[in-house]
Parts: sequence; structure tokens; C-alpha cells
Amino acid sequence: METRSTALRLAAFAATGLMSAGAFAAPAAAQENAPRNDFTGDGHADLVAVRNADGALLLYPGSAEGTFDTAPTVLAASGWAGMDVVMAGDLTSDGNADLLARDGRTGVLSTYPGDGAGGLGARVQSGTGWGPVEVFASNIDYDGDGLTDILATRKHDSRLFVYAGNGNGTFDGAVAYAGDYNRADLIVGTGDLDFDGEDDFMVRVDDEEVGFQIYRYHLSGGDGAWELTTLGEGSVDHPYMDQVAFLGNTDGDDDTELVSVDERTGALYRMSVSSNLVSYIHDHTVIGTGWNRLRLAESNTDRDHDFDMDGTSDLYARNAAGEVFHYPGTASGSIGSRVSMGSFDADVDSIETSGDLDGNHLPDHLARTTGGELYVAPGWGTSGAQVMLTNRIGTGWNTMSAIVSGADHSGDGLNDIIAREAATGYLWLYPGTAEGAVGPRTRIGTGWNAMSLITAVGDLDHDGAADLLARRNSDTCLYFYGGKLAGGLNNGVQIGCGWNVMNTIVSVGDFNADGHADWIGRHTNGNLYLYKGNGAGTYTASTVVGTGWSGFDIA
Repeated sequence: METRSTALRLAAFAATGLMSAGAFAAPAAAQENAPRNDFTGDGHADLVAVRNADGALLLYPGSAEGTFDTAPTVLAASGWAGMDVVMAGDLTSDGNADLLARDGRTGVLSTYPGDGAGGLGARVQSGTGWGPVEVFASNIDYDGDGLTDILATRKHDSRLFVYAGNGNGTFDGAVAYAGDYNRADLIVGTGDLDFDGEDDFMVRVDDEEVGFQIYRYHLSGGDGAWELTTLGEGSVDHPYMDQVAFLGNTDGDDDTELVSVDERTGALYRMSVSSNLVSYIHDHTVIGTGWNRLRLAESNTDRDHDFDMDGTSDLYARNAAGEVFHYPGTASGSIGSRVSMGSFDADVDSIETSGDLDGNHLPDHLARTTGGELYVAPGWGTSGAQVMLTNRIGTGWNTMSAIVSGADHSGDGLNDIIAREAATGYLWLYPGTAEGAVGPRTRIGTGWNAMSLITAVGDLDHDGAADLLARRNSDTCLYFYGGKLAGGLNNGVQIGCGWNVMNTIVSVGDFNADGHADWIGRHTNGNLYLYKGNGAGTYTASTVVGTGWSGFDIA
């Protein structure tokens, strides 16, 4: 079937002489020149970001050349590390660009009206119960009524949800559209790409055949037409492009500009989406450095425990014979039927979930051989792929009595490794590089031989820093070690006792889709218990989610 985007490409080919010309309608209008994210009122698109080290909210004013000031305006000195923020366009119908932010702990969504002079006014509560929402975007008039709307996906749900804007910072209830949006980990409003007078958007999904992610345009207000593309061109390696945000037409050439961060180098790229949708994304220009220590005001989500990239958290487990199985999570928050992934081609004595260590946005695992070599076992974004060892991180790791991973503990936006040295009890932080390697280690704790069941559980208290759980051997109580934004750990806080009946704790992300990180513990009787995080560093309840798990190495 010929979609609207197909017709536009055929027209473009005809215009360039690549095929015979046919009858086609002229585009309704070019991408508007007035930037939707002009917070300072000077006619140029700006950028807003949160600084990882302290949670400061920063405004980077734009220029006519499409670059941004290196000395940002501090909109708030702290308090934004636990907020999910997007540059939203004009939500309040006053002609000024606004911000939309969700408090991760409470699930409250708020509009922060811009004043047109680089500042923000008093927030307007836009909604509650937004914890189960996975990614969301604004800056788009989806229904064509002239007001800015929200597009969102929900955890454990394949549909797209549209919240119509009311023009005052509030929104109507959601209208759901069928799709496969459970596979999307990023959504970006892109303005009117195909010149039909209706706004379009873009999502990032995994490609199960090639083992990395691709970008998909959704054209013309949800008419079902979409096209695949990548963010890479020439020397730009698109799997490593992490954060992506919309700028608009910054130079008047009818192309739409985006910005993206290379998570390995921290480079900020400006990229253009071709107005004829033939060359797709092009003109990659580096316009900044050090942006891996910032979080753009755009919405994406970590899939560190979603090994088949279907929107649910999963488990890996290895039996006594060395066979590895993928246990997919289900939309109801249970564990599905296992799928064999074969065995490693070396003797492995430990596996651990690690999140994305090689920079392709797909979750990986760590595997240590009996000889002490530590490897990345790469994820492929699909169930049933043969397990293998690729990047060798290093040797001598059999001196470590605990190795955990799966979160950013250093504030650079990359997943790291934490390990306990058996001989000394020192706790070491090995910063990740997003290339399947680690940088020089830093000691972040002593006396950790007194602890067991050390687990990297992600951000349990929604303060923007990754945390640890560990059991103290002397009292068998479980302790929460809150992470620091600038790196390191706070002192432990007791959150429960009687944990001598547990022999394993594994991180599973948000397993029950309520917006808070959870964990699973294995009882000595072989039962698996899901501990439901409450967003404040502890949990609300536990429930049995599996039986007969004795004898498995679980990750």
C-alpha cells in the first residue's frame, strides 16, 4: 500500500529525475521557522538539561548558528535529578516555551510555564498517577486543534496514549491507539516533517535482526504511516546516540534539526532531517562536549532488565549443567515460560546483569570464567539468541568475591561495575565506557567483607543516583545504601531483618510497572519473592513469583 510518506518520496525522486514525474499535491507548508523551544524570546531554539552531579536545571541559550552557550543559566540549583523533564513547547497558550516534568517518586506531572525571558513561573499540576508511564513527549499538536498535546507509552502496554492539551498546562484523559509501542524506549515530537499541516513524531525501537536500535518516523498525526531510519551517517555510529531532542528548523532551510548525545564521547550533535524524507538524517555536526554528564530535557527509558525489549523486565538463569535460560516477564507482572539460550563456550562461574555496557542501548550481562577473566555477554534484544562472550574486560577478577552492575554510579551517564575485593573487603567502582570496557577504578567503600547479597538495584529512592542493597552478616538485616549524585554511597539504612532465609537477591528494574524499582529474592526453599519498591528506598510488600529455583545462578 502506498502511504503518504511513500508518495512524498516518489515525488522527490521525480523532482530529481530519478523516475518519471507523476501527479502529486504540493506540500501544505514548510516546517515553521519560529522555534518551539525558545525560552529566552530571542527567536532561537534553546536547550534545557539536568546536570547529573547535582540535579541542577540548566538553560543553554541558542544562537542563530544553531549552537548553544557553554555557560548555561541555572534555572534551579538542585532538586531536578529525580525528575523526568521534556521541552514541551507552548502548553499555556501565552506564546512562550514551557517545560513538562514528572516527579518519579510521586508520579505527579507538572507544567512549568516559561516567561519568555529565560525563566520559569509557578508550576501547574497537570496530572497524577504518571508513574506507570514509560516515555512521554510533548511539543506536538496531535489532534490539530492548535493546542499542544502529550504522547506517551505505558509500561506493560503496547498502545500509544494521547493526552489532548487544554491550553492551560492541563490535559484531557488519554485516548489509546493500538500499536507496538511497548518496544519503544524513546519518543520525540518532530514538528511537521512531511509538510501536510500536521505534526509528526519519531520513536526508537530495537531491530531484532541486527542487534541494535533504529528510529521510526510516524507521519501525519497517527495515520499509521511510518518509515525506518538511523541516526548514523559517515563517521557517526548511530547505535551510540543516546539522548535525542527536537530543535525545529533552526536555519530556515525547511529541514528539521535534532540534537543527540554520543554516550561514549559526550559529544553533542546537531542533525538535520531532510525535508524530502529521502536522505533522512544528515549533516551531523558536533556543537558541544561533555554532554554525557547532562541529561537533555527529553524522555527515554532504561531497559537494563528487558532482555527481549518488549517492555517488561526479565530474568536470566543458568542451571547446574551450564545451560542459560531467558525467563521473559509478562504484562501481568509474572515470569513467563523460559527459552534456552545455549551455553557459554568457556567455563563460567558467575553471571550478572549489567545493563548496556557496549553502548547499543540493549542490555548485556557480565560473565566471569573460572580462570578469572571477565567478559561482556552482549544482549541482542530478542529471546533465544545464543549466549556468547565478546569483549574481555580484564583478567584477575577471581580476586573479587562480589561483582554487580547495571546502573550509573559515577554520574557520567554510563553503566558501571562495582566489585568487592575478597582479600581487603574494599568496594571498587569501575566506570563503564559504553564500549564493553572500564576505566581506572576508584575505591568507594571499606569493610564490605561484613556484607553479603550485594546488589545494584538502580535508583530505589528516585533521587537520580543509583543505589545498592546488601545484607549485614552479623545481624542478617538488609541495608539500603543510597547513591550520591557525584558518585559514591551514603551510609547504610536498615530496611528489614531476617534475611538469613534468602540466598540470592537480583535487580529486576520496575517489574510490576508501578514506576518504582523492585528486586527479587530467592528463599532457601527455592521460592522467588518479588519485593515491590515504594520509591523511597524500601518496599511495600513481597509476593511469591516462582517456585523450584534452587540450583540456578540467577541474573
